[in-house]
Amino acid sequence: MFLISNNLNFMKYVSVLLLLLLISCKQEKSQLFLDLFAENQEVQLFEIKGYPMDSLQAPDMILGVGDYIILSEPKLNSLLSCYNYKTAYFKRFLSKGQGANEVINVQTMGYCNNEKGFYVHDVMGQSVSTFLLKDTFSILTKDAILPEERICSISYDDSLAFFTKAGTVKHFAVRTNLNKFIDFGNDIYLENKTPEAVTQILQGPSVVSPAKKRMAWFSVYGDPFEVYDFTDFENIRLIRSVVGTLPVFSTVGGMNSAALEKETKLGVSSVATNDQFLFALYNENTLEDAIKLKDEVFYSNKILIFDWEGMPYKVLNLDKKIRSLSYWRNKNMIICLGLDTYLNPALYYIDLGQISILE
Repeated sequence: MFLISNNLNFMKYVSVLLLLLLISCKQEKSQLFLDLFAENQEVQLFEIKGYPMDSLQAPDMILGVGDYIILSEPKLNSLLSCYNYKTAYFKRFLSKGQGANEVINVQTMGYCNNEKGFYVHDVMGQSVSTFLLKDTFSILTKDAILPEERICSISYDDSLAFFTKAGTVKHFAVRTNLNKFIDFGNDIYLENKTPEAVTQILQGPSVVSPAKKRMAWFSVYGDPFEVYDFTDFENIRLIRSVVGTLPVFSTVGGMNSAALEKETKLGVSSVATNDQFLFALYNENTLEDAIKLKDEVFYSNKILIFDWEGMPYKVLNLDKKIRSLSYWRNKNMIICLGLDTYLNPALYYIDLGQISILE
């Protein structure tokens, strides 16, 4: 079994935190994720043919599930589009709004229901909507998330929902099929900061392997990374915690302040998995770069490969920059959302056969 590809809307985090930037002395750099890897490989991206690209308007996330490629397009009134590669069926769906069958924004999306469907997490609207892979693409379920739960990202096992929380003592929670919430998470220590301030900033995508009963989480700020085992979901166990370069906090505001300095390095905004490996899109830019580069700051040409023990395997150096990736089980490939030579949206794939460790 193979589940979850999870993408995070990076722009929403950075646009909020740019408002919090303050000037300060630079912090001494600690270890980068890249320092963990002994091997690099140059990788060519291949264009995905057939998708009606002229219909796209600034997509920001990609998901491959079943026979479909699904894209998030936040600037349109219909927030999602899909294309069926068997039938050439194209559709826009999921209206923007606050109605029963609408959402305000798409923060994360990924597979669910044994890859017979997918979910959409709306942070602003405090909801999670699920869909079945049918051409109607109407909402199957829409569950409310209470504001006090402080959920910033979600990933799914078939019977469990894993939440990354913000501004809480414990960083994660799992919701069982009996609607029971169990908090868990290793405490990442930052000098002179409360646990609530730490979890407020260390947000990012998580990904689940139901076959291995493992969950992995990356931060969009700095280089923290953790893997957990949920074989016993009543007693979730930390497998590995890597805490490299951390965000640079402002000294203004005391222990509870979550304001960041402009030197803060960006991290991982998109992650995908199979039963063997994690594929994490790695960003080396800073918040200061975000001011100068604007939307271009979210693109990167580096994918980090870890195994499910949290051990580093290889860095993939792509020949083009991308902003989102997903594992497409039906095609056994990594699909990527990037730009063409004219800076228009483009879809690419990585042939996993060209990566030596996966042969």
